[in-house]
Amino acid sequence: MRCLPLIWLFLLTACAGRTLYPLPGKGGKSAKLPIQTSRPYNIAHRGSNGEIPEETAPAYLRAIEEGADFIETDVLSSKDGVLICFHDYTLDETTNVASHKEFADRNRTYEVQGSNKTGFFTFDFTLKELKKLRTKQRFSFRDQQYNGKYPIITFEEFITIAREAPRVVGIYPEIKNPVLMNQHVKWPGGKRFEDKVVETLKKYKYGGSYLSKKWLKRPLFIQSFAPSSLVYISNLIDSPKVLLIDDVTILTEDTNQTYAEITSDVYFNYIKQYVVGIGPWKDTVVQVSNNYTQAPTDLVKRAHVHNLQVHPYTYRNENEFLHLNFSQDPYKEYKYWINEIGVDGLFTDFTGSLHNYQEWTSPLSETSKSPRQLLGQIASLGCNKERQGDFEWLLFISTECLPLIWLSLLTVCAVRTPYPLPGVGAKGGKLPIQTSRPYNIAHRGSNGEIPEETAAAYLRAIEEGTDFIETDVLSTKDGALICFHDVILDETTNVASHKEFFDRKRTYEVQGFNITGFFTFDFTLKELKKLRTKQRYSFRDQQYNGKYPIITFEEFITIARDAPRVVGIYPEIKNPVLMNQHVKWPGGKRFEDKVVETLKKYGYGGSYLSKKWLKRPLFIQSFAPSSLVYITKLTDSPKVLLIDDVTVLTEDTNQTYAEITSDVYFNYIKQYVVGIGPWKDTVVPVNNNYIQAPTDLVKRAHAHNLQVHPYTYRNENEFLHLNFSQDPYKEYEYWINEIGVDGLFTDFTGSLHNYQEWTSPLSETSKSPRQLLSQIASLVLPYAKA
Repeated sequence: MRCLPLIWLFLLTACAGRTLYPLPGKGGKSAKLPIQTSRPYNIAHRGSNGEIPEETAPAYLRAIEEGADFIETDVLSSKDGVLICFHDYTLDETTNVASHKEFADRNRTYEVQGSNKTGFFTFDFTLKELKKLRTKQRFSFRDQQYNGKYPIITFEEFITIAREAPRVVGIYPEIKNPVLMNQHVKWPGGKRFEDKVVETLKKYKYGGSYLSKKWLKRPLFIQSFAPSSLVYISNLIDSPKVLLIDDVTILTEDTNQTYAEITSDVYFNYIKQYVVGIGPWKDTVVQVSNNYTQAPTDLVKRAHVHNLQVHPYTYRNENEFLHLNFSQDPYKEYKYWINEIGVDGLFTDFTGSLHNYQEWTSPLSETSKSPRQLLGQIASLGCNKERQGDFEWLLFISTECLPLIWLSLLTVCAVRTPYPLPGVGAKGGKLPIQTSRPYNIAHRGSNGEIPEETAAAYLRAIEEGTDFIETDVLSTKDGALICFHDVILDETTNVASHKEFFDRKRTYEVQGFNITGFFTFDFTLKELKKLRTKQRYSFRDQQYNGKYPIITFEEFITIARDAPRVVGIYPEIKNPVLMNQHVKWPGGKRFEDKVVETLKKYGYGGSYLSKKWLKRPLFIQSFAPSSLVYITKLTDSPKVLLIDDVTVLTEDTNQTYAEITSDVYFNYIKQYVVGIGPWKDTVVPVNNNYIQAPTDLVKRAHAHNLQVHPYTYRNENEFLHLNFSQDPYKEYEYWINEIGVDGLFTDFTGSLHNYQEWTSPLSETSKSPRQLLSQIASLVLPYAKA
């Protein structure tokens, strides 16, 4: 019986979060799994429309498959009074109506909320006519492959999708443009648009107050921007209702109030008699200036005081919609809104991303945020110094809970040691570098957030959990090694604004091409230190432009060595042929000699995973195979051969990278290198921005005992292939679990670190904390019964 408290701990912990929902095909055998009610709701905004055209049956089915709690729809009407699922009152933007010649005369102009609007209005078409149309994606930067495939669906078809789901899935219909619908569509008996919606809901047995038995069987929220509609339907059905909130300056379509008035305490006190919550535009909750979120308003706090839930809209993965504070990472946005703002539900276009975030971060207890932390606490029970002298405790440990402790310890050790970030870590020696999962390699630092190759970018990467900071090494005119990617300074510095350097612009041949610009080797270090860096990409955070200088290779090394835990370095011998042509070092030394001398000066060396290497981890990389072969004579540190597009020629040996990736060449180069660093599109080819079947490159490299560290992983949808639904975490999941790489060069260190921390496997059979805890409990149960 002595393990009974421990079992209770496991059971309580397992029950602390919501029930885990196996997705379709993995669920219960009999009754449907219930809807979760213990964490913010995942509301599929018009279905999973970030992937599939909005308001279509496949978009809703995808959302259910991906774990949505509610599927949301906008309800409008056809000419003949049939309720349809469609967002806009005009068909122009998301259907192919313009290509139907038979409907050319249906283009109309009507007054809508005080303004004249022109287009093909839903209420000028019968349902039969609407069914001829096919939908398309609203945004051009989303996946277009489903355009023209799916019809408009009716509200009843939508309800059927939810009811036939393999688990209980709620619906979240919006009474859309009720004033306009009631003006243009007439139903028998003087009924209103709202009456028809409620009649349909009742036909399918929807009803019941929030969290009642009836509601839990068929969960429903009814929403509208029109407060009078919600008040009206309160007399028709007791289902929970949500008042939508637009920009505070906009007027409601029915009561002519501003949404500023609607969010006042006086109005909250009135409307809470009719609604259970509000659905505000998220920029109303947290205001935005120059694409940066500002301090949040008190809207959520005040709504909660009035016992109103808050379900903001709309969360989208694309960096067009993500404010710069979130580093183009939708999971950071979810984390902020759930943990900092404390919302009760989120309307998202990407159901799968929100579901993954919530599953991966579902808390076990207030003190144990990860399975590994909890297991560490369990294991530490046997190591408590205060109880080590207690014979009875030792007897208990050795005879009754030993299997549990061993399981805990083995599980804790099965994955890498969790690394507290700076200020949270060990009190004595530095925490070692992890070597048991793919390396997180900060590509030019965390340059998705801060200009590349700067001290600030490297410090941010270390703070965010990187294993290695990567840099490109070039040379100045006076032979100083600097951290800089391009051989010219034009794109990522303010060199063009320095009048004293106007005469330094040159044209040189670089790998067979004439390049014009300000070359690093035409400036002394002192001159380069006058420049300031800037972001390479205009769509990234520009607030740090002009703040940070170029740093030297020695300054870069010092950043790694001064880190609060062991952080590796990953320098690239950049353009060695060009450097050796234009920079001369004393004694006939080469560029490569200077790099290795600097590394040795700071104690770097040792073969891969040797004690010396683990103390100061290092990979040396280059696109030039002869450079790597040359430095093999100078240092035994591990080296990585970079691989460009297979059609490109190497700068030194004039080979194509297709030849460099052959088995014959792998058999040769593995004498000098421990791995390859291929461009990721060389590993998995891409066609029309869709990834294709992977090549056998990784498999063959592994057969030659070569590691594979592809480049470059970036959060922005400009770089994410469409297969990944604008979700960088899905890309990491694919490359780590499906392709099986050994390291990843990323511009967004924090995102990769989060993905790996949240998904770190416990065992092959235990993919979730609750599964593992159940196994532990089952092992202890025989002892408890004894």
